[in-house]
Amino acid sequence: MERFTDSIVQFLNKFIMVCLRCLPAELAHDLGIYLLRKKSYKIIPKPKRRDHYLNLESEIPGLGKIKHPIGLAAGFDKNAVCADSLADLGFSFVEVGAVTPLAQRGHNKPRMFRQADKRALINRMGFNNEGANQVAKNIKQLNWQFDSCSLGINVGINKSTPVSNALEDYLYVMRSFSKSSSYFSINLSSPNTDSLKSLQDDLGFLDSLADALEMENELDINNVWLKLSPNLSKKTFQKIIEKSCENSFAGVVLSNTMPVTTPYKGGMSGHPLLLPSTRCLEWAWDVHSGSLPMIGVGGILSGEDVYEKIIRGACAVQIYTAFVYRGPWAVSSILNEFTSCLKEKGFESVKEAYGS
Repeated sequence: MERFTDSIVQFLNKFIMVCLRCLPAELAHDLGIYLLRKKSYKIIPKPKRRDHYLNLESEIPGLGKIKHPIGLAAGFDKNAVCADSLADLGFSFVEVGAVTPLAQRGHNKPRMFRQADKRALINRMGFNNEGANQVAKNIKQLNWQFDSCSLGINVGINKSTPVSNALEDYLYVMRSFSKSSSYFSINLSSPNTDSLKSLQDDLGFLDSLADALEMENELDINNVWLKLSPNLSKKTFQKIIEKSCENSFAGVVLSNTMPVTTPYKGGMSGHPLLLPSTRCLEWAWDVHSGSLPMIGVGGILSGEDVYEKIIRGACAVQIYTAFVYRGPWAVSSILNEFTSCLKEKGFESVKEAYGS
C-alpha cells in the first residue's frame, strides 16, 4: 500500500510540474502561490517518512529549535501570504521576503527565467514586495505557530534608498517584525539591487549595523544573520566572516544567487550554484572552525546535496529551486534521501554529521 501511495504522489507531482512548466516562469510562480493560499496541496497524498529513528532535530542559536535541517529560502513567498501552507508542506523554517520599508514593484517583466537543462532559475525581480507594514499585517493574519516552524524575514532596502541611508532601511524593517519573527537575514548581496554591491564590501558598515542593533531595545543581534554573495574573492569573503564573528551576528547564510549576464542578466539559483556556495562554507569554516552558525543555500536538489552542505559545516540548509523543479512534496522526498544518506555514511543523527 505504501509503495502504491508513493507512486500516486510521484505521478501527481510530475503532472502538476508539467502543467506549471507550460506557463511563463513568473506566472507559474504566481499560480503556485495562489494554489498554496487555497491549500490545494491537500489533495495530494503526503509521501511516507522513512528511517524514523534518525534524529534530525537541532537547536540553532539565532534560529531556534528545528525538527530537521531543511528550510525555505527567501524569494518564494515575498509577502508572507502562504507561509503557513509552506510549513504544512514540511519546511522546518520559512524565510519570507525580501521585505523593504516601502512597497515597490521591482524590475520590469519578464524578470524570471527557467533553465531546465541546468536545473536552474535566473531572476531579476528587484525586491518586489508589499512593504514592511503590509507584510507585517499578512503575518498577523496567519496566526503563526513559532514553536512548530521558525519564521525568518529577509531584510532589503528600497531601490530609491542611497547607500548612505541603508542602515535606516534595514532597521525599519526589523523593527516592523520584532515581535512577529524568529530571525532576520540581512540581504547584503542581491545581484539585482545595484547599491548592495558596494555595501557588502564595506566592513565598516557591519560595525555600524552591530552598534545600531545594540542600541535597539526590541532587536537582538543574536537573531540577525548576514546573507552573502558567492561571487567574492576568498580574501574579501573571509574578512567579512571575521567581522561577522567579531560583531556577534547570529551567523551567515551562504549564499545568495550568483550574478550572471547570459543568457539573461540577473541572479542564478539552482544546480550551477552548488559548488560556489559549498566553497563559501569551506572558506568560512577555515576562519571560524565551527563557532559561527551557517545556513547552506544554493544548488540543493537532493538529499545528497543536503549531506554535502552539512558535513562542510552548515547547521541547516534552505532550498528554493528544488521546490520549483521537484514539486510540492519536495521536502519529504529530499528528507528521505538525506536520512538514507546519513545511514549509509554511518551517522545516527544530523548532529553527528555536522562539520565532519
